This record gives sequence, C-alpha cells and structure tokens, in this order.
Amino acid sequence: MSEASTTRTARALDLVPFLLENQGISVEELADEFRITQMQILEDLNLLFVCGLPGYSPLELIDMNFEDGYVTVSDPQVLDRPRKLSKPELTTLLVSLEVMKTMANPDVRQELEGLQVKLRAVLDLKPTIDVVVNEPADAKLDEILQAIVRGCAVEINYLSAHSDKESWRTIIPNRVYVEGKHTYIESWCITSQGERVFRLDRILAIRKSDQAFSAGVERSDHEPSDDYLLFVSDNARIFIEENSAVIANTEKISNGYEVLVTAIDQDWLVRTIAGFGPEIAVLNPPALKAALSGHLAAIRSLYQ
Repeated sequence: MSEASTTRTARALDLVPFLLENQGISVEELADEFRITQMQILEDLNLLFVCGLPGYSPLELIDMNFEDGYVTVSDPQVLDRPRKLSKPELTTLLVSLEVMKTMANPDVRQELEGLQVKLRAVLDLKPTIDVVVNEPADAKLDEILQAIVRGCAVEINYLSAHSDKESWRTIIPNRVYVEGKHTYIESWCITSQGERVFRLDRILAIRKSDQAFSAGVERSDHEPSDDYLLFVSDNARIFIEENSAVIANTEKISNGYEVLVTAIDQDWLVRTIAGFGPEIAVLNPPALKAALSGHLAAIRSLYQ
C-alpha cells in the first residue's frame, strides 16, 4: 500500500532529532528502530538531504552523511528537537495509559502513573482530573486489549456498515489503531476465516470466547477473501480516503488510480461503485463486473 505523505513527513521530523542522539547508527538499526524497511529509511534520508531553510543553498540544507551505511548529522537546520504531540494525541495517550494500568503489575502501574502526571502537565490539566475509561466504548477497548495480551479469541456482536446487519463473530485481535475520528481493531476473523478490520464503535457487545489460541498462531494456511481491482478516477479519490481500511494497494496511473480492495462485502462494493457512476470501473474479477452490470440493469428497469 502506498504510504501516506503525512506518515512519511511525521517520521522525517522525528528522524533528525533521533539521529542527533544516536550519531553513527547503522541504516539497518535505524530501519529496525522505526519499524520500516531499509529502502524506506534510505528514501527518507535522501529526502532530508535536500531539505532545509529558505534560500536552500548548501549552507541552508540539512547536512548529513550515510554513504558508508552509518548515519551522522552535522547540521540539523533547527530540527534538533522532537516534534510536539497535539492535544488530541496527548489525550489519546492518557486514555491508553489508563487502560494499560488495569493490566499492569504494581511496579509498571507506578511508572505509568508517573508518565500520566507528565502528560497532564503538558496538557495543563489539574492533577485531580482523571481520564474517564468506564464508558461502554472504553470497556470494549479494555476487553480487546486484554485479548491481545493473552493471545486469545473474543466474540463480538458487530453491526456491519456495508449491510446494516448484526452478526456474532469470533475474532483474534492483533492490533488497535486510530485513524481519523475512529478506533479500529485489526483481527483474524475465525468466523469468516480471513483478516478483518472492525470499527470499535460498531461493536455492540463483546464476550469472552471458549476458544483459546496462541498469539503467534500460524494463519498463512487460510485463504484470503476475494480481491477486487478497480480503476478510480482522480475525481473519485474520496473513495480511497474513506475506505483505506480495506484497500490493500494503491498505484497512481494516468487520470486516476489502480486500487486493490480486499476483505469486503461484494454487495456493498457493487452499490458503492454504482454510486460513483463512470468515475470507478471494475478491472477484475469478471464476477464483480457481472454483479455490477446486473445491479445497474435492475436500477434502469425501475425507470422504464
């Protein structure tokens, strides 16, 4: 999947202060530290090499060396401090730390509380103010996080955004992340035998499952759901932005994008494509083309 420019920019802003504190670090170690490939790190370093202050002569550019496989920075051009967290980011950290405290031993809990005090000071919150975590959404998140720690399955009653139907599913949560205004749970869905992403606020109920699994369970034997290859025009880019959770790859081509959609309900995809008219076209598979043609024919028949 193409990396978002905001993600790469944020990482670049963090790279220079980190390198100043770790002069001479190898490219391999740097890639491991930021959890990306060595190729991505080299691309970031090449990008930083041509960044600097207005004027952009060699005197104003960031001066670094990494040709020998080890990275040193001699002139950071004022990027010598880590970027500041925004208020929403700090608040999210406070909530996450509060959830972690429920699962931590006393020693770790004390360290987490100390970190919370520092974050509240940055937010200018009084020490008496506590982060509320006993709302339904937070209770569900707590269950999900504990399942990740234990490496076990849970059962969720989920309201699908694609079909507006409720269903019970057994999942093994892998990762929790926030994108936009929503929290998502990346999971292996035992019910549908595939990787799935669930939105936290669409989980209506959650309960423990009798099935126990190792956190390192081998899942490569399961075949993924059908993949759908679409052409999305520049005018329909909002489709990519709003459905990033189910888009496996995006490649820019003339007048638009080739988009690989996976792990999605075909009926929902057909209705969505139809709503964009000629701005989205099906490239593969033929079954999706046929389903879209049938859907459009049914719509046209209503006007005859």
